[in-house]
Amino acid sequence: MKRFCIILLVIVFGSVAVSVAQPKKQEQQTPNNHENSKRKKFREMIALRLVEYLELNEDQSAKLFPLLRESHIARSKIIKERRELYKKLAKDVDDKSVSLKNLRKQIKELEENKNAEKKVHQEYLKKSKKFLDERQYIKLLLFEDKFKEDFLRRIRAMRDRERKK
Repeated sequence: MKRFCIILLVIVFGSVAVSVAQPKKQEQQTPNNHENSKRKKFREMIALRLVEYLELNEDQSAKLFPLLRESHIARSKIIKERRELYKKLAKDVDDKSVSLKNLRKQIKELEENKNAEKKVHQEYLKKSKKFLDERQYIKLLLFEDKFKEDFLRRIRAMRDRERKK
């Protein structure tokens, strides 16, 4: 009986120890969390490609990525604002009670928004130029378009494969 109690205690404490030692379940995957994880993976992929394409050393990477992140955050906010401006303009353009003066004002806000995004991007390039050599800087200028083209080509290829199935 004593042996049985000891075995029972070992099993109970063992199972408690094992259950406590298990990693906590990840937060439930909500659509927003899923989107954020996809975006994070996408940004990591961009960073990896950027390091390879520009042939960055560690020091340059350490300087470039905070700039890239800062620029990305600022541009994301601007783009989010632009989407709201477009939604409002799309709604107001069909509303006859909204004056043309108001619509022109909204168009001006959209133009200012686009200029703000360009300014953020130009500032990012200007700061990057300080620690990249000329070839790396030129590659940085070419990278976005090259990456977008490659990415869109891959998406089209995936869609084509899906259609053929």
